[in-house]
Amino acid sequence: MRREKKAKERPKFDIVVIPVPGDPIEAIINAIEPNVNAVLKKHGAYLTIPFRDLVLRHVKHQPSKAEE
Repeated sequence: MRREKKAKERPKFDIVVIPVPGDPIEAIINAIEPNVNAVLKKHGAYLTIPFRDLVLRHVKHQPSKAEE
């Protein structure tokens, strides 16, 4: 007899949006980059391009309220 699998419940997150002066993408890059570099260094790995360039390649730029 097989057990029936229970459906996994998705975790619920509270998303808090905090306005930042300047470019929010730069704020995210500056917050994450040291941790990424530390993990890569711990495993003896490295990025072949700067982390900033990697993130900026994958960002979908949204028009800001000032641009609208």
